[in-house]
Amino acid sequence: MAQTVEELIKVLNSMRVKNEQNVKNVGKLLANINNKLESMSGNSDADDLVKVYLNELKNVLEERNTVAVREYSKRCICI
Repeated sequence: MAQTVEELIKVLNSMRVKNEQNVKNVGKLLANINNKLESMSGNSDADDLVKVYLNELKNVLEERNTVAVREYSKRCICI
């Protein structure tokens, strides 16, 4: 039984670490999208379309990330 508990703790800890890495990566991605949005001049229709697309993508990623973190936090057993 103790070995099973030890294995479960290892798995949960590795899942927690991987989740933290994913959250950081999503944060970097969102920051990069935001930087791109700020740097675009918006002088052409194509720029405007790309800005709208990137803004929507950013919003979807933020929402998914928020939901994932919230759901993981509900189910997470902090060790």
